[in-house]
Amino acid sequence: MTAMSLKDEFRKLIIKLSSKFEFPPISNIFFPPFYKGGQTKDAQFMAICLQGGAAGISFILLPDEKREQYNTLRSSDFIGKDPRELALEFGDEDLVKEMVSLAAINAICQHVMRQTRFKAESAVDSLGLLSISKEDRIGMVGLFSGLVKTIRNVGAELVVIEKNEQLIKKYPNRPITLDATKLR
Repeated sequence: MTAMSLKDEFRKLIIKLSSKFEFPPISNIFFPPFYKGGQTKDAQFMAICLQGGAAGISFILLPDEKREQYNTLRSSDFIGKDPRELALEFGDEDLVKEMVSLAAINAICQHVMRQTRFKAESAVDSLGLLSISKEDRIGMVGLFSGLVKTIRNVGAELVVIEKNEQLIKKYPNRPITLDATKLR
């Protein structure tokens, strides 16, 4: 694989899909309240819905310093917009924009999957679909304990971003951090 970043890959994907598919406008967007010190379990994701029903979510992994910017987001500013515009902002380095962009990318992908009647592969071992190798660096947002052993057995580097500081203390031998910049 070349040195192309994940951000570049996402942008290329959206541009390629745009040449083959029309995307309906955003019909709804949901922003849960921002909680200082970390989101509660029922407020960890924001969501974008497109006309026709496709939806995309994004994890709210924002530092407290982004609270004011997050709280300026209004659903009415997004309704009717082309999701492609938001998706192409991915890689902007603005964490709030990237959060919204990722939800738009996910909604676009679900729309395309519906349009093409794409059937997702299924496997007993979902990681078996990923072809992880020793040279890979895997970023996990939230600790999914069941996946840690599998990734470690392959020998890939693992970085777990977690908002629950107690998990760092509970699992001192796991690569868990509160610092989202460690994913870069």
